[in-house]
Amino acid sequence: MHIQLPLWFLVVGRILFVSYFMAMGTSHLLKFQEHSAHLARKGVPLPRAATILTVIMMVGGGVWFYSIGTRALERFCCLA
Repeated sequence: MHIQLPLWFLVVGRILFVSYFMAMGTSHLLKFQEHSAHLARKGVPLPRAATILTVIMMVGGGVWFYSIGTRALERFCCLA
């Protein structure tokens, strides 16, 4: 059974998905020191580099939702 969703439903879902990752990436960028310190306390090697990579994947995934960003967000969510 195939259900046809209205176009507006898909657009709203994409906007919500992208806005979440853009907001979280911006939060990581604005509170860079706090996020890096948190990763260091957890024992993550190279916490500053990990925070930068996280920001790139989150914001990049929001900006380039239909191409590379989708794969980056998918890998980020699977690794989290």
